[in-house]
Amino acid sequence: MHALQMHTLKLLATTVSVIALSACGGDSSSGGTNGGSSSGASSSGGSQVQLTVATQSKLKRATSSELETHIKNGISYQVYDQFVAWEAVDDAIATPEAAPQSDSDSSSSSGSGNYSSTNTYVVGVDEGDYLKYDGDYLYTVQYGEYYNAPTKVRILASSPSDASASLVSEIELDSYATPSLYLVDNGDAAGSNLLALSSEANYYSIQPFIDVDVEATSLPYYTSHSAVKANLYDLADPANPALDFALEIDGYLQNSRKVGDYLYLVLNHNTSLIYYELHDAENENEGSDQNSYNQKTLAELLPHYTINGGTPQPLLTGDNCYVPSDITANHGYHSLVSVVAINLAEQAITSSTCINSPVEGIYMTPTSLYVGANSWYTSQLDAPVRQESGNGADVAVSPEPSQYYSVVHKFTVADGAVTYRATGAVEGQVNWYQAGFFVNENSDYLRVISSDTWSGVTYPHKLTVLKDTGENNDLIQVAQIPNAEQPAPIGKPGEEIYGTRFVNERAYIVTFMRTDPLYVVDLTNNEAPAIAGELEIPGFSSYLHSVSNNYLLGVGYNVDPDSPWAQRSGVKVSLYDVTDITNPTEINNYIIGSKGSDTAATHDLHALTFLQTNDDTLRFTLPISKSENYNWQGTNLELFEVNNITTSAGLNHAGSISPTSASNAYSYWSDRAAMHDDTVYYSHNGNIWSAFWQTPSQANGPQ
Repeated sequence: MHALQMHTLKLLATTVSVIALSACGGDSSSGGTNGGSSSGASSSGGSQVQLTVATQSKLKRATSSELETHIKNGISYQVYDQFVAWEAVDDAIATPEAAPQSDSDSSSSSGSGNYSSTNTYVVGVDEGDYLKYDGDYLYTVQYGEYYNAPTKVRILASSPSDASASLVSEIELDSYATPSLYLVDNGDAAGSNLLALSSEANYYSIQPFIDVDVEATSLPYYTSHSAVKANLYDLADPANPALDFALEIDGYLQNSRKVGDYLYLVLNHNTSLIYYELHDAENENEGSDQNSYNQKTLAELLPHYTINGGTPQPLLTGDNCYVPSDITANHGYHSLVSVVAINLAEQAITSSTCINSPVEGIYMTPTSLYVGANSWYTSQLDAPVRQESGNGADVAVSPEPSQYYSVVHKFTVADGAVTYRATGAVEGQVNWYQAGFFVNENSDYLRVISSDTWSGVTYPHKLTVLKDTGENNDLIQVAQIPNAEQPAPIGKPGEEIYGTRFVNERAYIVTFMRTDPLYVVDLTNNEAPAIAGELEIPGFSSYLHSVSNNYLLGVGYNVDPDSPWAQRSGVKVSLYDVTDITNPTEINNYIIGSKGSDTAATHDLHALTFLQTNDDTLRFTLPISKSENYNWQGTNLELFEVNNITTSAGLNHAGSISPTSASNAYSYWSDRAAMHDDTVYYSHNGNIWSAFWQTPSQANGPQ
């Protein structure tokens, strides 16, 4: 019998335990067990473990013993999540006659000057993307055309004078890599260095290793080794890129940002019990428990890193991680979120810290990093509990949600140092996956847009302002709308938020059900926000972009309000006049395609490219997969221009760059563009098409 088959027979008996040590309770300075490893107590009677959840409690720096106990409790809790699946596998092997029978197999920033840059959430904070441009070379990601084909970074020399580009070299990456690119200053040398950042995380079902009739959906899985790779290439000679620095860190990439020479990585390291136990079985060590997670030291559980393929080094120590201050000895969480700062000029990690608590997303400014998660638990005492029922089976006990809210932790960032600062919370849930649209720092204030669509309230949307007082690690609430003095709701009954944008002393919010109300919120006084005006038009905008203090762009979809289910009918690009915030108006709009048309720009701001050519003109592009009544017509780069910005602005459609039919593909999610003077470069599936702005139909390509 295969080692994994035999291992499943004893997995529950050998690994389902609850670690309830005394180290996690009380203040971070409290004592606890000593030593590098801890043994788990067998689950019996009143023994139980609680999952650590996001609550409004502040963070505290954990001791080594606290952190080890908290992680191992989390691993113990995790296996119960797979309890039913493991029990099914175990039963199928032990009593095959009981297995089901079957007769057959069941199957925001913008470019300025003379060339564009990546569109980002915050000015001064760069973000990785599939295309980068430094004015001389284009760097674009191209995925393999077939299974297991390598991903490449193509480097092309630009020639904006004749609207062309020529391939200089290619960098081959791992076949499963999904890289994002950063440009890195080359010091005194000309040009840029290139950072290719990629993350790999593979999940495997146990099914391939066992010969039992159990539905695949009920089988557990485990993660193999997940790693984040940051490869820095010296491009002093772009024709011969040289790998100058190769960093590999355990975990998978949650997000990244770059400020100056510093790269900040937010990584998730899953200390999976399933991985540890099955890894041992694959090596046929099932007869020994010496490698089970209970016997792992803290150093073995924490992530490591290597530089240039060298000896693995610990990324974290037991005293530079944070846990919620309200956890008890029975709480646990198996996932670590690490924040790593890397000085790219010195090619060294300058700091690393971790949070042993849920994190769903980040928002970053040049001086602050915010991490957050949604929850309905007011304290850790309300968290789910795994405990033994009367018949000996382990069950999950969790309270009914009463009030959703979102917790946010603030860290200060300075020259590669990341320091915990404060914690706060807002009512409702925040879209942390696009936090840059829903969260905004303004001096000592944090403005947050949230929604509580689950509790049945008529008007679920709120704008809340938190303030960093500099005392007691608190982000305190100083304002929220609607309120008694400002009762006007954000949105009408049943409407959801589709687009938001903070611009200096204003917030723009789009809600939608059948028509598009655009709300303008006055934030001149952060402690007294108020809805200043609204505009209702057909369709909705998912992406909003400030042209100036007087004009706002919107990208979304046209919708016939009288059609069933408010069907989308074409991509809609609109220009709004917000000079008078009490009376916003739509100047004009363009609709591309009809039913079935789509664009990545509505959910990925990197798909839009902007270039301010002068004070009076803003050019921008976005890829659109065009359909007519669900009949696909092709994927094109659409060119738009806002003119007369200083007087009376208008929106114009400047044309389209259309790849030839042989090169055109429906896939558009990774399509990007760059602009240089009057030349437009369009990256479609990693191939470059180029044309002059004035004659986009005469494109060169593929290049």
